[in-house]
Amino acid sequence: MRKLFAILLALVLLLSLCACGAPYPNGGTATATDENGNPVQLSYVAEFYDNYGAQWLSVEGTSFDIKPNKVKEYAYNTDGTWVSSWTTSSVVSITIDGQHIESCGSTVLFYDTRLKPLDIDIPKDVTSSTGESATITSPYDGYNYWEDRWGLHYWWQTEKQANTTPAARVVVVQSQNGDPICMFTGESVSWSVSRNLPKTTELMIDGKVVYIHRANFSVIDTSIFK
Repeated sequence: MRKLFAILLALVLLLSLCACGAPYPNGGTATATDENGNPVQLSYVAEFYDNYGAQWLSVEGTSFDIKPNKVKEYAYNTDGTWVSSWTTSSVVSITIDGQHIESCGSTVLFYDTRLKPLDIDIPKDVTSSTGESATITSPYDGYNYWEDRWGLHYWWQTEKQANTTPAARVVVVQSQNGDPICMFTGESVSWSVSRNLPKTTELMIDGKVVYIHRANFSVIDTSIFK
């Protein structure tokens, strides 16, 4: 009996450990310290985009929580009978300062407001140092090789012309259809897959968090543009 009780207790503890912890920092409100060591409250932005990279909602708050939802799926067994299993739904539940959003299918960026996203600002007409020129069209006009080629190069050249040393790495975020949304830059960039959330990647940029849900992204060494 004692052995059975010990086994059940171990299972309960294991399940509680697997279920604990929201994927956002501290499970909600987070703090940091300023240059003088004083505590400051952090805030976060949640930005929602459609498949073409057009933003339709932006919300800022100090307390965030992101949770997946599980659903029961049914299928036929080899003998023709119904079987069921639990899986992670594509619907995520987002809580922002106590307000709730249920989201499915939209691209969502969650990021620390200490990070400043950069627009991928591409001029209509560009000319390279070798004399090549091209006219840039809107991303809604369809795929454009020159747009993909010149967007980052133009940003890097603009940084150098302003006598500014670009950060070591750049994160380019694109919509699910490949249209550019924004960029982040930093000296140190790492990523990990959020095991509890569907289609979500966690990025750490110089110690500041970005969650990318349902979006394409690339992390590129800026030295590749030299």
